[in-house]
Amino acid sequence: SKQSIPKAAFDKLSKLGTLWLDRSALRRRP
Repeated sequence: SKQSIPKAAFDKLSKLGTLWLDRSALRRRP
């Protein structure tokens, strides 16, 4: 069964994911 996630929670997770990816990219930069 598919659970519906509140948009606010999804936006928060998306923002956290983006920040994490940005930090990872910065760390990989020479």
